[in-house]
Amino acid sequence: MVTWLIDMQPIDDGIVVLMAAHCPDISPQIHFAVGSIPLTGTTLTNSFKWFIPIKIGPMYYNDDIESTIHSYRFILAGWEIIVHNQQNVIVVSSKYQPSVNLFYTCFCDSIINLFF
Repeated sequence: MVTWLIDMQPIDDGIVVLMAAHCPDISPQIHFAVGSIPLTGTTLTNSFKWFIPIKIGPMYYNDDIESTIHSYRFILAGWEIIVHNQQNVIVVSSKYQPSVNLFYTCFCDSIINLFF
């Protein structure tokens, strides 16, 4: 299995991470997720407080895939996690089940393009 830590941001009780994984024995597809790792004092725990798979793509493993994977970043906005790169914007709720709100995604796409 190949894993990538793509981006991370501190929060009050730990760290939120954006990650990707690929298991060539099972599938050529790359899977993405975002999760919260709690912090106890100055030590990270070894389990997630919450973990949400994210649908990006389908994206398949190839020789040039690392630059595409590392082009993604995320912004925390309340309970929403906005995962983006130059071509895609995905909005995920960390409070409930993963969801994509197309109106919100389009709205965020316009806003984010103002900053690029």
